[in-house]
Amino acid sequence: MRRSCRYVRCHERAHPISRRCANRRPLAVRAAEYLPPTEGDYVIRDFKFTSGETLPELKIHYRTFGKAVKDDKGVVRNAVLITHGTTGSGGQFIRPEFAGELFGAGQPLSAMKFFIVMPDGIGHGKSSKPSDGMHAKFPRYGYVDMVEAQYRLLTDGLGVNHARLIMGTSMGGMHTWLWGETHPDFMDALMPLASLPTQISGRNRAWRRVSSTRSGTIRIGKAANIRRNRQVSTLRLKCSGS
Repeated sequence: MRRSCRYVRCHERAHPISRRCANRRPLAVRAAEYLPPTEGDYVIRDFKFTSGETLPELKIHYRTFGKAVKDDKGVVRNAVLITHGTTGSGGQFIRPEFAGELFGAGQPLSAMKFFIVMPDGIGHGKSSKPSDGMHAKFPRYGYVDMVEAQYRLLTDGLGVNHARLIMGTSMGGMHTWLWGETHPDFMDALMPLASLPTQISGRNRAWRRVSSTRSGTIRIGKAANIRRNRQVSTLRLKCSGS
């Protein structure tokens, strides 16, 4: 029996639908239209990482929708920070499945009401990362450093002294948990998505252990080969009377 468009529409997120059926969707249930974001870069001078290393200039790229609104006391009341997952960027949210469902007029995070900030984390997107040129000399960084850079972007770069909501997906969800720990009074609410503040599973831990041990073995093997080659070269020189 042929499915009706109404039935498929209710399940369209789980099952693709035909273009013909999609074109017959009522306007009210289509992804909302939204203006392109404003993009920019904020450079943090002499950023100190938790490793103790310092970077003279740390660039954080960001995208924003809407405008910040302050109350009578000068406190920003409509800022929303959205952080991305590993290997992603703030640009990943600018698509019909996300922005089209949240940022349009009358939607939960309407850009007409909220000031939405989507940064690229350290090491991601258009923000500073090892592949820019420093490679292995780039400071070691972790979630705490990434959250601190986001905080500096909001407060020093964009003049946001309070957030209505901090939310993120996957790695961004872990950032959200850290926001609650490091800056508990900065926001009204936290929304970590696809992340849990718990220890990794035994299988995951074992796999990481094996991977790190295997990498160490490879490094040791290479070093042993170098030493052995040097010994052979020295022996040949002695045998030749040099």
